Amino acid sequence: MSDKSNKFGYVLPTVPTQEQGSNTGVFSTNEIYSLVQQEKWSEIDALELIQKITLTGTTHQLEFTSIRGSEFTNYVLIMAGNYQVTTASTPCIRLSTDGGTTYVSTGYHYGGYYIDTLGNTDDTDRSTNENRIRIGKASTSATLTGNAIVYLNNLSDTSRYSFIYCKDYSGQDSGTKYLSSVRTALYPQTTEVNAIKVFSANGSSDMHGTFFLFGIKDFK
Repeated sequence: MSDKSNKFGYVLPTVPTQEQGSNTGVFSTNEIYSLVQQEKWSEIDALELIQKITLTGTTHQLEFTSIRGSEFTNYVLIMAGNYQVTTASTPCIRLSTDGGTTYVSTGYHYGGYYIDTLGNTDDTDRSTNENRIRIGKASTSATLTGNAIVYLNNLSDTSRYSFIYCKDYSGQDSGTKYLSSVRTALYPQTTEVNAIKVFSANGSSDMHGTFFLFGIKDFK
């Protein structure tokens, strides 16, 4: 009989090759107990979709006001096909500690690095006590498109500062410039954050695209 001491999920005499999509085994009670003890067993998904918002028309901002802070501490925000029209701009984020009644407009710290993929000048920036968190790099084009993934950490943890990390890629429809960037930001307060606003940096560019907010499950 094959040694199954490290082969979870199989009750056959011979353990089959473990490949993606081929796992047809079952877990015994003892195996589940062992995995729980190793903190490797979960009956929940890692990410849970909280809200999806699609923007069209003349909309300059969107808000997530029910982020379920009693269930989640960390979040992932995905901006898919974001399209800045009318005037060149870039998406920004502000946080709220009163459920979206008001949004904090001071005290953000951030830094970023931008890569121009067409070989033009790269750029870096760093700032403290800002009134917003920029996602990506502004362009001179009025047809800027882009996608971004933003990690928002410790929002409901009142013992830690809120920390944001984002990656984005954007380009002009004319094909004259493409930008890729990474950025980190800090909101140095321990007050619980319970709402998120995404808005156009200049307040006038229409934002098109689909925005997904996920909660990250805490594995205990």
